[in-house]
Amino acid sequence: MAELLRRGLTKEGHAVTIAVDGVKGLEEAQTHTFDMILLDIMLPAVDGLKVARRLRADVVRGLDAGADYYLTKPFSFEVLSARVRVIARRISASSTSMLQVGDLRLNTETHDVHRAGRVIVLTRTEYVLLEAWEGPVWGSPLRDGS
Repeated sequence: MAELLRRGLTKEGHAVTIAVDGVKGLEEAQTHTFDMILLDIMLPAVDGLKVARRLRADVVRGLDAGADYYLTKPFSFEVLSARVRVIARRISASSTSMLQVGDLRLNTETHDVHRAGRVIVLTRTEYVLLEAWEGPVWGSPLRDGS
């Protein structure tokens, strides 16, 4: 069957790679880029359904582990570079709203202040004064007087 599909799809102008079993199919899918993958649910060793689940799970596991984006190999340097720029812009935008020294954190967008994981309730004046000390306090270690 695989050879018949290869001949027919090649005749129509498609490049075709055949894996004889699910293990080889996973190896091919993880080392090459394909526009389309046709899977036989009755592949030997690892069936086609398991291959599909594994390929999807790799992407999901990476994202669930904290990745911002999943890029499959091989990839173009231009795409990688563009993704790095997007993530750098996002980090830059979010880092400017959070000031931190030691265990003291101040969110300049929400005006929340935390120390050692606990919320500190400040008056408007106290908050304005704390934020105004950005250079002398936020740029150097905070001394707590003890």
